[in-house]
Amino acid sequence: MGTTEKRPVYANAFGAFGYVLLVFSWLWSALIIGYSSLSTKNITWLIPKNADQPIGNPEPSSLISGPVAITIGLVVTIFIVLTTLYVFIALPKSIGKRGSTVTRKAASLIIPIVTHHQPLPETRRVFLTSRIIVVLKSIACLLPITTLFVFPNTTTLSYEVVLICSLFFSLLAVALFVLQYALARLLHIPRELLW
Repeated sequence: MGTTEKRPVYANAFGAFGYVLLVFSWLWSALIIGYSSLSTKNITWLIPKNADQPIGNPEPSSLISGPVAITIGLVVTIFIVLTTLYVFIALPKSIGKRGSTVTRKAASLIIPIVTHHQPLPETRRVFLTSRIIVVLKSIACLLPITTLFVFPNTTTLSYEVVLICSLFFSLLAVALFVLQYALARLLHIPRELLW
């Protein structure tokens, strides 16, 4: 892979992590808004009827002991660590590609509305698509914060803490998207190659 092929990877890494933080921002807002429906009064049907009865002490199992148990524990630990590393590497890439697909499809659906169904030259269409994608990313970053202003805070956390966490996720996502576009401009990466 040459350096010209690697350039979009560097810029798209910032975009992928921007999408990951955008997902965290949306999840944080959904958790804060949906907290009242998750209170213990509303989920008592999940708690078993005999939850207050004591559970007997289980006797330790002596099926596996010594070096065999240590070997199995070591293999399981290594497997879990490798799986975690794979997820931390693959998840941002997957979220970035999926986020790019969603924003590009939305932009392609918005273009006929913006142009009043008039034909557009290809260069103008690419330019307009990239502008619409920037607007969609901006809206997606600001919407979780505005929902917290609209809906009341029903959690035990203070309102300031809730807003600071939401602002942290959203503003960091915006910063990563800005870094993505700045790096794309510095490295002369076409906008259609960005996520």
